Amino acid sequence: MALTPVSSSNVDSVGTSGKDLRVIFRNGGVYDYIGAAKELRTMLAARSKGVYLHWLIKGVYPYKRVAQLAQLADGRTKAQTPAPKRDRIKGSKRNPKGSAATTRGGIEIDAATEKALRNKVEDLKGKRRVDIGTLKAVYRRGAGAFSTSHRPGMTRNQWSMGRVNAFLKLLKTGQRKKAYTTDLDLLPKSHPQSTRQSEDTVKPLPSMRRAAKWALEQRAAAPPSKRAGTPVGIARARDLVAGRPMSVETLKRVRDFVNRSASTADAQPPRDEAGDVPKAKQALGLWGARRGKSVAEWAARQVRRLESKK
Repeated sequence: MALTPVSSSNVDSVGTSGKDLRVIFRNGGVYDYIGAAKELRTMLAARSKGVYLHWLIKGVYPYKRVAQLAQLADGRTKAQTPAPKRDRIKGSKRNPKGSAATTRGGIEIDAATEKALRNKVEDLKGKRRVDIGTLKAVYRRGAGAFSTSHRPGMTRNQWSMGRVNAFLKLLKTGQRKKAYTTDLDLLPKSHPQSTRQSEDTVKPLPSMRRAAKWALEQRAAAPPSKRAGTPVGIARARDLVAGRPMSVETLKRVRDFVNRSASTADAQPPRDEAGDVPKAKQALGLWGARRGKSVAEWAARQVRRLESKK
């Protein structure tokens, strides 16, 4: 893994670690942004590496803190300590490979553990509820992960139950460590961080994702006085770039914004005399459109389709 030193007040050097983008900050922090290796070339070419990182990497890609520089000798945190040989168990006669892939149940665990998980299900209130099959799947995944690495001194049961507790915290509060993405597929479809697309949501078009990324890049390259976008618009662009599913309400907002803004944006030149993209075009891009009202028309069709199912 080769690291490239950069000129930045915040970032020391960047490189790739497999499919991840590795960033070493000047304070010594080392972070991997999951799946962001493809951003390296564009980031190196950006006018401001820190601005590019802030607007186009953070919030779009999940990350994990690898270490401080003093810890890079082995590249691991305590929680990533390789499991000793006695803990490296492969497969299970009771629970075959793939048994924790869904929430359908069928996973066999001891009576005491199942009782503890059932108590956790009973303690859940309101809309944020899951069944025992879901918690069994999370627990089983934790047990499997224990065979690869875990914090020294912990038992397999403790490690697995800790994963269950992390899942329940995410379920109830939406809070999680950025690196914890392995159980998002077990969240209810209605949960905002679920990777299972709900029947009443729709994923953005590839062209919308490209437009949003373009707008964020142009915004980052422009001087502060020429940057468009409210916090809501910037958040929308990040969601589009990440490909997050859109609800009916979000589609309506996209429809209305593009209908209001497209004419003004289309009337502007591609760039001003200084070479910067006009604010109106940046703002339109943040909502997934480069020109015209075709995105608004598409969003309107999706709204009608989804509402007709109710």
